[in-house]
Amino acid sequence: MTLTQLRALLMVLETGSFSAAALELGGAQSAVSYAVAELERELGVKLLERGRFGARPTETGSRVAAHARQLLGLEAAIRQEAGAARGVLQGTLRIATFRSVASHVLPKAIAGLARRYPELQVRLLEADGDVPELERLLLEGRAEVAFLQAPYPKYALTWDIIRDPYIALLPKDHPLARSTVGRADLLGSPLILYDNDDQCGLIVQRYLGDAPLPLRPATYNVREDSTIFSLVAQGLGVSVVPELAFRDLPDSVARAPLIEPLERTLGVAILPQSLKVPAVRVFLTTLREQFPGSALPELKTFLGPPPTFESGAESVKNL
Repeated sequence: MTLTQLRALLMVLETGSFSAAALELGGAQSAVSYAVAELERELGVKLLERGRFGARPTETGSRVAAHARQLLGLEAAIRQEAGAARGVLQGTLRIATFRSVASHVLPKAIAGLARRYPELQVRLLEADGDVPELERLLLEGRAEVAFLQAPYPKYALTWDIIRDPYIALLPKDHPLARSTVGRADLLGSPLILYDNDDQCGLIVQRYLGDAPLPLRPATYNVREDSTIFSLVAQGLGVSVVPELAFRDLPDSVARAPLIEPLERTLGVAILPQSLKVPAVRVFLTTLREQFPGSALPELKTFLGPPPTFESGAESVKNL
């Protein structure tokens, strides 16, 4: 069994086909097929179901893939440790996130990493607020870091980063466009809300359900922030959205604070063993500089003397 074979298996699973995996790996499809076939021959089990639909894991293949991700993660950590000893940081840091964090939180952090560690690559895995998918990416080792909304999973190390208030989103000529808005006010207009399977959608549904008026079904349920914005801009209704997702708005849409406040807590999560990975530590250090009032600890980065931070966050000096 070789790491090349394990990489080929995982890439086929990630892309869904041997041809797409070959493109990602920069090799020939025949080489990817051969690597997976040799792995199956050595293990004596079938790992993939092949057909017109592409390639899918067998039950055994899924379990083998989980172990393969751990092995390749350890290999990457070893290479980062060796690079850190030479004063450089190489490899790839994979971050599972959702759109508002990817747009308004991560660019500054990634820019800080790029300045200090130009050989470190960052890959964003966006899951559009799908919490189970974000957690799965972290738990299966497909991402070293994940951004989540509280409450957080107990199996991970987590730290609060920011509190993000919800706001009312209104057409610019709405009577309440320049005032604070209550739940009862919102129920007097057509509602444009996130899908009910979206975490923000569930939060808003519970929030509006506490209003003194009966909660009517939403006129529109959508997935995309841009769709909510466009429908509100056309005067088709009002919405309740996280402020971070709608930080920059043109004049065609107004936002108003809520009389009964609502907010979400956003945080960063890693698996406990990832705290020893150099790329994870430098990312958390960079994120702490960006949010000095957050719950992130002070960490030594293994790459020269630790930076000096302002007081305020809990210090974990021995980590």
